[in-house]
Parts: sequence; structure tokens; C-alpha cells
Amino acid sequence: MLLVEIILSLLFLNSIHQSKCQNLDATMLSNQLSILTNDVLGVQTMQDILNKYDYDNIEKENGGDLADTLKTSLQYKYQNAIDVTKQLVEIVKTSISSNNEMSAWPQCCEVSLDGFEDNHQFKQPTDFSKLCTRISSTASAEPHMLSEDAFNEMKTIYNQQNVLWQFYGDDVGGLHQYPTAETLDCVKYDARYRPWFIEAATPMPKDVVLVIDRSGSMSTEHNGRTLMDIAQEAAITVLKTLNPSDRVGLVSFSTEASTPDSGCHSERLAEASAFNGLGLEAEINNISPSGDTYYVNAINLAFDLLESSIPENQFRSQLILFLTDGIPTDSKDAVMETLLQRNQALLFKVTILTFGFGIGIDESTGILSDIALQNYQKYNLTPDTSVGEIHPGEYTYVSNPDNLRASMASYYNFISGAGTHNDILITVPYADAFGAGLLSSVLKPVRINGEFRGVVGTDIPLAEIFEDLTYFKQGEYSYAFMFDKKESVQGRTLTHPLLPLTQVVTNDYSIYVHITTLERAPEFKEVYNDTISNIPDREEGQRTFVADKIIARGDTFGEGVDVVSVRTTYYWRQVEGTTLVAVLALVEEDIAQLFRQEITGNPFVYHRIDIWKPSGIVACNHLGDYATDTSSVVFMTADAYVMPTNHLEVPDTVESIKEYTNYMNGNDGTANPFRDGIRDEVFITHLIDDTWLSDVNNDNVATRYIGTANGVLRFYPGFRMNKYRDFTNEQWFAQAVRSKDSLIITASNFDSFRASYRPTVSLSRAITFRGSSKIFGVMGMDITLDYFYKTITDLYPDCQDSTYNCFVMDRSGYLIVHQDLLSNYKKTHIVDKERLLSVDLIENGIMVRKACINYQDIKRQYYYEITDIEGGVHDKLKSIDCLQYRLQIIPRTNAVLVIISFQLNCNYNCYCSPLNCVSEDPSTCECPCAENEQLFDYCDFRYNVDENSAPSCSPPLYVQEKIEEATSVDGLQTCLNVDCSVKSTLSSCSSSLVCEICDESKCKSINGNCQGDSTKNSNQTGGKLVAVLVVIAIFAVFCIVVVVVYIVRRKKAQKETKQNPDTPDQPTVEPTYVTNI
Repeated sequence: MLLVEIILSLLFLNSIHQSKCQNLDATMLSNQLSILTNDVLGVQTMQDILNKYDYDNIEKENGGDLADTLKTSLQYKYQNAIDVTKQLVEIVKTSISSNNEMSAWPQCCEVSLDGFEDNHQFKQPTDFSKLCTRISSTASAEPHMLSEDAFNEMKTIYNQQNVLWQFYGDDVGGLHQYPTAETLDCVKYDARYRPWFIEAATPMPKDVVLVIDRSGSMSTEHNGRTLMDIAQEAAITVLKTLNPSDRVGLVSFSTEASTPDSGCHSERLAEASAFNGLGLEAEINNISPSGDTYYVNAINLAFDLLESSIPENQFRSQLILFLTDGIPTDSKDAVMETLLQRNQALLFKVTILTFGFGIGIDESTGILSDIALQNYQKYNLTPDTSVGEIHPGEYTYVSNPDNLRASMASYYNFISGAGTHNDILITVPYADAFGAGLLSSVLKPVRINGEFRGVVGTDIPLAEIFEDLTYFKQGEYSYAFMFDKKESVQGRTLTHPLLPLTQVVTNDYSIYVHITTLERAPEFKEVYNDTISNIPDREEGQRTFVADKIIARGDTFGEGVDVVSVRTTYYWRQVEGTTLVAVLALVEEDIAQLFRQEITGNPFVYHRIDIWKPSGIVACNHLGDYATDTSSVVFMTADAYVMPTNHLEVPDTVESIKEYTNYMNGNDGTANPFRDGIRDEVFITHLIDDTWLSDVNNDNVATRYIGTANGVLRFYPGFRMNKYRDFTNEQWFAQAVRSKDSLIITASNFDSFRASYRPTVSLSRAITFRGSSKIFGVMGMDITLDYFYKTITDLYPDCQDSTYNCFVMDRSGYLIVHQDLLSNYKKTHIVDKERLLSVDLIENGIMVRKACINYQDIKRQYYYEITDIEGGVHDKLKSIDCLQYRLQIIPRTNAVLVIISFQLNCNYNCYCSPLNCVSEDPSTCECPCAENEQLFDYCDFRYNVDENSAPSCSPPLYVQEKIEEATSVDGLQTCLNVDCSVKSTLSSCSSSLVCEICDESKCKSINGNCQGDSTKNSNQTGGKLVAVLVVIAIFAVFCIVVVVVYIVRRKKAQKETKQNPDTPDQPTVEPTYVTNI
């Protein structure tokens, strides 16, 4: 009874505690933030400015006409590269056929660096005055050296647009390359073993099974290496000659035969993508020698792989490359009988190339020759040739094991010698080794009198080729993309908004995604089937239906995506002369706006003031960066320019900045490098400068900015910005556009545009055209995290009490501000910081786990979403469970305010391992995490998804590294002129961008000396006093209650003792609880 009474007493005391929590109304914070954005940022002022200007809705262009324009542009660019390649073929043929004396071109690894200059297009130093060569140490003969005339013609070709390298790889192991680039190695590079060369020489897709002997004799050494080492090197070389149109399998054998243990590679062939190549390369390197040499097992397993991978409606060369150092342990008759049975079942479509080396093999080893030639009659076997024609292979005896790599990698000679392919070939995209992003090669074989003499080609940068698709701009949801319908890579996506930008891709295995994986509407599959049907009247068309659009919810892993269903018309066009299909997805509600009259304003200031600035602009030191507080400055994303890729690749110069300035200021005769309407947006946003400049020394604000939907960004103070920045995809902008009536609150380690001394919180809000719901842009500002927290504690003094924990998180569950993160902020999820609360939110269905598919990393990413709550409040302050708290949606924002009263010591299980999910169970308390995507088929390199599968994750935002060339700020005055020593409280000191606390009680400027009077801690003078008084009062009440309970209990016990003198007193039990500090 006493236990119950004491618990009731504690609940009574806690009710006093709760009554204070009930007053923590999130509406107060919402109103305060609204005042802040209006008074300091000027949101309402800017909206009033916009309301003064008329605008016109631009009549939408006919979608078919837009698609035709895209097709024409793409066709011109590809045709240009095709024409260049055809020219190169004639140049090489003329050089080879002429009797002119050959020139002696230097090796690329030996050229003088005197003429080298950095080149933005090639992403490395190059020399356009030289042609260089790379002659492999495995060259089978002396390569033909191109003539001086050929070199001069290649220099002329360089003036063509959208062309990078020009090259000629000959058939004996030499390479000519223009322009010249520094190369560290020459002799190891052999063009004949490169995928581009093999693909051009043997364009038909290939199925290749590598069969490698791993018997004990393979441990024999030759010149310091084992035969196994040599065989592994040769097999890997073959692997690297394959391209994504090919498929590959691996069998190793000794007494038993085996395929790789893991995944689909053990059962069938895998697409020879770079990703699969890495895995098979590791498998090859793990082969170790032991046992005997049983051929039959190896042959059976190789044919098992081929049989399980028979292509549908597609003809492919099927090859087995069989490598051994010994004759079979099993009988030769059994070997040949097995080969006959297995190949006959496949209609004799398989060709076998055998390679023998080592002391147990010589050139007269009959069984290897018989296998290659399929000489069944020698073993009294009769093939049924009515099922198909036998394709004899070839046996190669490698007397010197060091030459095995060259011998095996020359397998293409056997295939190409039988064909007469002479067409242009456009390769699948691949990542440039020098950082130029995705490239594609346009190739053509060189044949003279029917004899194959090598391959010529040129590289084209896909960033430039695809820029009309990448930067297609019409409203919020419309976009463009392209895929390949070529049979061997049918459906492969080349560019799409859900894939990374082509210029920033750094590996080959992140770009293999089928278009129906990204466009999952059932109706789009009908569009896709039309495009690949090869029916002439279906090479172009249109279809309208409802499709899902994927919108990023944040900038980082774990924030997830939103899915919006909109009525969309798809227009498709095949680019003539190619197998490429361009598609426009136009959303009916997307309408562009332009101001009706030209708007003029103050002089234009481009953000690169470190290169050139107009007169009157004074530089200052803003947190260590070269900046100005004289005026705001302007940055424009790439899609604000007529030639976006050129803008990104060409460095800003004094001349280019002056050209921008002259155009913006209306100087006559200046060319317009920008898209329509950009100048109007630059000038109209300048009208907010008066508001911003009237508050220049506000040291709680890092940056104020306004960004338009068309890519114009004005910000203050002004400093330099990364060219590759696309703020329209960033959280502060994108969420404000989608929630135009809400204030968007986001947190970061740094402010939205540059590194700052303190972590900040961004407050952003959309503004619209006059009398319209159409978004003009988004205004935002970055305030220090400490200032944001101070705003909360000023509104809710009880949050200063150590018995409370008050914090704010976004609707994905990421903490925006939390007292534990003030001194060392990092992006933290609530599951990682408040685990008991997370368990309760998940169990109550308030925080729901969702998933999306990350195509680049082949992962399923899990994230959370805070659901809408009835009444906007989830109140458990009166709960007698383990946790008492109140969660309230902050009205008109994307954020949630949480107040935790106290927590008991309860058991809970939460996990935080972002790179390795623990459970797929949505009720599991687990941080946002990723796991291998089970719907991905590694062998086909394709996702098996449909419209009901998890949505696509948005691609990661690309943020280029900070500009390397630093401009000295020595001698510059600071932009913020603040006397830190006069700060009256420690909280105002810590809230400042340029001040910091020293000696625990003083405030000084960053990097300054600690001096002056001690400042007061507002928590000590205000909140602490209140807290002390509250604690005293609670303690007094507690004592009274305990005394009363004790007296009552004592009297009752005495009475009961008199009635029952033999009954002993019962011990008292007090509850244990802890406050969350």
C-alpha cells in the first residue's frame, strides 16, 4: 500500500512537471521563425516587389516539335563524329598505301613536356603540336608509322566540335594518338587487347567461357612465376578485352571442375560489365593449383554455362577458351564423346580455342588440336551435321609461357578473320580515365583489299552530346532522357535525371540501368516495345498516361524520396544513323513564365569577384574567404546558359566576366550567353539588396540568398561559388518549391554555399508570381545553430531546465538542433541519439520506415518518414510508460518539435550501422541504412522491378571540391564588424559567427585574445534561477506529501498492530527513474 501511495505521490509531482510542458506550443516557434524570415531575410518584401510586375505564361511549344529539335541536335553531333571517323579511315589507308617515307613519331611516354598546356576539355595537359605513339612490347611486327600528311590532316580535324582523342590502333600492337598527352607507360599498353579495339574488330556479341587448368602441375615455376600466375594474367587480359555486349563465364578444373561459388556466376554467363569483370577477376586470382587434369568435367561445366544462357532472338558468337599445361587424366575417347554430345545439343554453335603451354605440352599434342578442330571421326564418332554446321576452332601451342597473355588475348583474330565488318560502331559509354566524365568512342575498322589492318576512332564527350537532354527545362516535372535500342545492349539508359550527370561519373559500373527500371509505368513498356520493334513508322510517336516522378527529400543518404504522380506525354524519336532513342516527358501542368516588360536595375556583380569586380565593389574578409559586403553577387547554374557544358568546362576569366557584365548592364552589341528571361530575374532580385544591406552586421546570419527556378542565385555577402553547384536540386530549394506555403528548416555542418566557422540552420520559403501559385523562386538564409537553439530556449524557458530535453527534427527524422550537438554538430538521425523515443514512435506508427533503390551502388536504402498526426500533436506526457514526451508538428514548416520530460530505465533494441542493415522488418528500430539489392540480377546486370517495387532513389548531388586557387585575404577588413567583448551573455556569444567563448566566462573574436569583463550566462541568471526555485518548490511539496503519507501510514500501522500484534511490517519499495539531461 505504501508503494502505491508513493507512486501516486510521484505522479502528482510529475503532473506539476507536465503542466509546464503543456505550455510548450510549437505554434510560438512557427510564428517567431516567420517574423525572422520577414524582418531579416525580407520574404514579404520580395513578394511585394514581385507583385508589382506583370508576367506572361509562355505558350507551351508543341511536344512533337520539341522532340524533333532534340533529335536534329543529337543527329548533328553524332554525324559530326561519324564524319571525323570516316576521314580518319581514309587518312590511315592513304598513309599505309603510299610510298612516302614514314615519319618517326616519339613514344607518348618519352615526349618533351615543353609544349604541354592544361586543357579543360581533355582534363589534363596536352600538346596539339605533336602526334605520339605507343608500341607494345608484345607487338608482333614493326608498326606502320603514319605520314606527316596524315598528322597534318588530324590537326585540321581537331577544329571539329565535340571531338576529343583521335587514334589508330594497328593490327600488330601499335597505337597513334592525337593530341599528345603524357603517358607513364608505353610498352605494356597494347591496343589489340582493349575493349574498343575488340568491339570494332568483332562487333558481333560474344559468349565466352574461360576454362583454366588448376591441376598441381600449374605450380611449376617459369622465370620466377608459377604457371598458375601466368595463366591468371592471361585470363584477366582476355576478361578485359570484353565489352558489355559480351557475356562471360569461368570454369577452373583439376580432379573436379568448378565455377565461382557466389551468385549467378555459378550457374550461367554474366554480362561482361566492368562491375562483373571486377568480381570475376578476383575469382581468377583466387584459383590455386592441386589435383589431376580431368578434361570431361571441365567440358561439361563449360557447356552447362552456355546452355543455361542461350540468348533469345539474338545471334552471338559462342566460344570456349580452354587453357591447360597437361594432357587429360581421363581417356581421350571420353573427352571427345562428351564434346560431341554437348556441342551437338547446341547445334554445333560453339567454337573451341585451345591453348597449351608448359613442359607437359608441345605443338604436336593431338588431343588439344582434336578438341579445337572437333575431329570426331578420328575417334570413330559420327556427328549429326543435319542439326548444324561445325565451326572448327584452333589450337595454339605457346612454347614460351611468357607469351601466353599475348596468345590468348589475340583470340579475336580467329573471329574477325572470318568476317567483313566495315561499319561505323558507337561504343557503350565508359568513364574516362582522366576525369572527363562519360565518353563514347566512334570506331571503324581499317581494311585494305579485304585485309584487316586495325581500328581508327575518335572519342566524344557525352556531357556535350547530351546537354540538350540534361538541361532541358520546362516547369517542375518535365524532363528528357535517352536509351539505346541496339540488340546487344537493348534498353540501356544513357542519360536520365535519376542517374548521375555524365560529366561526373567516375566508374563504368554505375551507369548500367535499363530504361524500364527507371520508367516503370506499365504504359511506358508499350512505348519501349514500340521503339525496339524496328517497325519504321514506330521510330517516333507519342503517348499520354499518368507516370510517377521521383523527387529527392534531402541532400544526403537516408533522407529518402517523394513520389508524385502526374499526367505526362512521352514523345520519342530515334536519332538517324544510330540506335539511340531520345524521349521527352512533358507534364501538362508545367508552364513557363516570363516578365511582360524588360526590367532594369543596378549594376551586375558576378560572384567571381576574386577574378574581376566592377568599380565601387570593395573586398573584405568573410570568415577567411575573399568576399564583399558592398553588394550582393550573382551566380547562375549551368542551365541558365545557352551552352551549359561549355560554361562548366571553360574557366571564368576577366574577359568572360566582363562580357557577362556588359550584357547584364544592357551595353549595346554584347552577345547574350544566357537563356531567355535570365537578365530580368537578375535585375528583379537585386531589389532586395536594400533590405539585406540595412542589416550588414548581423553576426547571427551567415548568408542570405534568393534563387529562381531558372537558375539565378543572388546572395549576400558575396563570395565565389562552385560552377557545378545546382542549388535547384538542394534540399532548401527543392522542398520549398514542393511545399510553397511552408517554411523549410534544414541543418548542415556548413551553410548552404560555403564552409563557415559554425554549423548553421537554413530557413527557406518559396515566393510566387503575382496572383499565381507558380513558383518564381525561393528565399533563404543561414543562421547559426546556436542562434536557432537560443530562439527556442528564449521562447520556452523550461527547455533550459536540465530535467527537459527539447529538440527539433525534420520529417525524415534527422535532428536539426539538439543540445548534445551544439558543440560538435554532425548529421544525426533520431534513432542514433534518442533511441527509446525512436522505438516508441515506430511502435505507434508515427515514424514509418520506407525504402528506395540506389542504382549506382546496387543497394536498397532505408529511410524514415514522420507521418501526419491528427491535430498535429502526439502527447504522452501523462503516460506511465517508460517515456514521457510531447511531439508536435511545427505549423507551416517541415519540422517537428519534441520535448522529453523524463525516461525510465527501460530495455530497448536499436541498431546503427548505415552500411549494413540488420533487419528488413519495418518495426525494427534501426538508423537509415543500406543493404544489397535483392532484385538485382548480376548476370543480366538488370533490376527485376515493376511499378509496385520500391521507388528509385535520387542520384547523389554533385558538389565539386572547393576552388583550389585561393585569393589572399591578408590586409582585408572583416566583413562583419562586431565587438565580441561587449556581448552581454554567453548564449549571444556562442550564437555569433565571429565570436567564441573563452575562459568559460568571456567572449572574444575568433583567433582574437581573451580579454574584457566576464559575460553572464543567461541560463544561469534566468533559467537556472527559475529551475532552482521550481526544484525547491517541488522538493517542499514532496517533503510535505511524504510526511503526510508517513503519518497516515504510521497511525494505520499502529492501529493494525494493536489488532494483529503478530503481523510484521512490510518493507517499502521505491521506483527508480532517471531524467534525460
